[in-house]
Amino acid sequence: MGRDMNATRVCIVLAISAASVASAAERDSRLVTAAANQDRREALALIAEGADVNETRADGATALLWAAHWDDLELARACSGPAPT
Repeated sequence: MGRDMNATRVCIVLAISAASVASAAERDSRLVTAAANQDRREALALIAEGADVNETRADGATALLWAAHWDDLELARACSGPAPT
């Protein structure tokens, strides 16, 4: 009985791990990648199309982080949303 219980636990852990990997693979990190590659035109186009500016890559990087890193004020403003009124 102990062996069966361990096998069940292993199967559950593997299923959860597979679901996590699948979820990470579905994330759209094109905006973050464009910002990291200093491709402002592509990044702004993605934002205009409705890309999630809060999306992160596996390392936690966001488009705003890269915009700040590259001193790209235009992209940073686009990632930050509209100015308060």
